[in-house]
Amino acid sequence: MSEKPMGSEHTQRDAETLWALGTFLVVLALPVFVGTLYADGWVQGVVNFAAAFIIFIIGALMIWRGRWMRKHLG
Repeated sequence: MSEKPMGSEHTQRDAETLWALGTFLVVLALPVFVGTLYADGWVQGVVNFAAAFIIFIIGALMIWRGRWMRKHLG
């Protein structure tokens, strides 16, 4: 009988949650990037771009961390 490590089920669930939330944030950042093109002034464009960039980076890191957890810990 093969035994699983004690936290493997939770690790798998955490990895899937990170992947799902990260994908949501990356997709959410796309219309914000597009909104940068339609900003009224350059300040609004810079703010939109900065917000989209931060959201995108956080989402990408969550996806990466979820995949890393699945590969190394699961």
